[in-house]
Amino acid sequence: MEGQDVITTDGNLFLNFTIRNATRGDTDGSFFRSFPGKNSPYTTTQAIALALVLGSIIVGTVIGNILVCLAVFLVRKLRKPCNYLLVSLAVSDLCVALLVMPMALLYQISGNWSFGKLMCDLWVSFDVLSCTASILNLCMISVDR
Repeated sequence: MEGQDVITTDGNLFLNFTIRNATRGDTDGSFFRSFPGKNSPYTTTQAIALALVLGSIIVGTVIGNILVCLAVFLVRKLRKPCNYLLVSLAVSDLCVALLVMPMALLYQISGNWSFGKLMCDLWVSFDVLSCTASILNLCMISVDR
């Protein structure tokens, strides 16, 4: 079942995903010819390189912040009020890495927002809330020190 991509009146792009025959194989590389999207300022190679770099930053952020939380909760000597501020900072940075950065990566590479108005509002809200929480945690850590 094939069809055209649809652009709505509010500018959202709804992609038509078609299922290819798995036995035939995709030898023409049509996915990679249209990969970054029409509005993307990047070539396919640049988009893949950027996705790998930003994806590794996201994965490193998630793993690092989980390790900080685990270290404080598993090691008895680290269970002090000043370290709870570090856990709070790690949780707020974890929220940034999980709720904000993946959609920002897709938006950066594709050059357009394809998730709809509700998700855009939620994404901006998560971005403002998580980044503000992270900044306020840093302020509290500096006051504590």
